[in-house]
Amino acid sequence: MHDAETAEYVFSGVDRRSGIPALSLMVADGIEAPAPDEVSRGLKRGATAMLDAGPPGLDPELDARLRYEIGDMLDDLRDPRPCRELLGIGGVSFASLANYVLRSRGRWSAPGKAIAAALGRLDPLMAETYVRAFELPFRAGDAGEVLQLAENILAPRGGPHFDGWRSAAPSTRRSSRPGRRKIDPG
Repeated sequence: MHDAETAEYVFSGVDRRSGIPALSLMVADGIEAPAPDEVSRGLKRGATAMLDAGPPGLDPELDARLRYEIGDMLDDLRDPRPCRELLGIGGVSFASLANYVLRSRGRWSAPGKAIAAALGRLDPLMAETYVRAFELPFRAGDAGEVLQLAENILAPRGGPHFDGWRSAAPSTRRSSRPGRRKIDPG
């Protein structure tokens, strides 16, 4: 349950930053119960305005991070894997790749069950190809179409991003205790 202040925080903070406007869509499209009032109408206006403004663009750092994560999953899919591993990789990559497609094209992303519809609003033919590519690993243990789909999606933006990628933990998460051994990453 949200009041007006917490709902606005989610609209402009959580939903906007994540690019997945879950609560904003529920409020904008929802039916007011028991009846519309000034508070519910105000929340609907706020949610609709946030949705109409569109998601924040992908800055270069986020673009590189998403391409790195997708590239890492693609590497996992290239090796022969048992179906149970393909299920795990496929489930994660279905959402990750869709998020990248939508966000890199200036669109809101979507949670799992709404991905196909969000892709369909962007490009119905691509959405059909997308869903078909992800069905195959689950039915036949063949990730080839997912690999091709992902490579086609990432190619215009430079492909998977591995060279030079680095993600450092924030300094607030580092131990400053004396005698703490640092691990040399390379």
